[in-house]
Amino acid sequence: MLNICSVKYNPKNMLAKYIDTVIPYVQRNKFFKDSFINAIEGIRFMEMSNCWIRYTVRGKGKHTLVIAPDSPVTIEAYTDILETLAQKYRVVIFETPAFGFSIPKLHFDFSYETYTETIAKFLQKLDLGPYILAIPCVAGLSAIGVANRYPQMVKALISTQTPCWSDQRNWVRGWDKMGIMTVPFWSQFMGHYLKTRKVYMIHRVISNQRQERLEALSKMTLSHGACNSLATACQYYLKKKEPELLRPIKQPSISIWGTADWSHDRTGTEKTSILKYLPNSELVYFEEAGHFLEVEAPLRFMETIDAFIDASL
Repeated sequence: MLNICSVKYNPKNMLAKYIDTVIPYVQRNKFFKDSFINAIEGIRFMEMSNCWIRYTVRGKGKHTLVIAPDSPVTIEAYTDILETLAQKYRVVIFETPAFGFSIPKLHFDFSYETYTETIAKFLQKLDLGPYILAIPCVAGLSAIGVANRYPQMVKALISTQTPCWSDQRNWVRGWDKMGIMTVPFWSQFMGHYLKTRKVYMIHRVISNQRQERLEALSKMTLSHGACNSLATACQYYLKKKEPELLRPIKQPSISIWGTADWSHDRTGTEKTSILKYLPNSELVYFEEAGHFLEVEAPLRFMETIDAFIDASL
């Protein structure tokens, strides 16, 4: 049986990533002009050297809060909580490259180092820091890297559904027991074939609240061409060697978990493992929420981060 540790990073396999870069790259002008993709007030695309990042900025508060949806969720699912948060904070919400409508360029390589540096450069170009980062799941590991490489740019970190590196790899192996996600070419083709047919149904498994709304929104955004490069990210981001930037941060932090997320329960994720990087962090558990806890339990999420920020900054 294949697993994520058995992927060979040879030149032939490296070509598989182009399946997830060529298609959105060719469609990029449609993304820039599509009325649905640009319907939310203030939606913008920032061009980077290796991608275009879709984002919006709201509010004028003392603190700048940066949120990233976790695919297949996109900015569209955050409209309600965005308006409420913007009453107290300046809020930046963006989609990570090759997910949602953030378009990778052909040479985007999906590595941990590239994701981490691209997020950092995006925040630098925004010039709204220092930031409080609230980036979930796998991408949350890049948020830790940004906090360590650019400590002056990050003043606090809110971790959601993110375990340590080894547990994150175990999580992928646990829900992909057949190793399909680690087979170059096949996994990318299947991802595109199933994207508008089955991917949105993930909410029935890992969400606990607002499932119908999240499923409907994901189905709609995917039908408009939203990226969901999960297989490629698994193959190129979560390599065996733990990145050097994953070390304890010095900034205040909090780790929040939606315990109704079936995927982490099934794979035996050790939720306290994130304390390896967030040594002074408090762990908070939302029993009523699943994987997308910010939009599943928005009021509790806002109350929790308000208390954290007021006490720490």
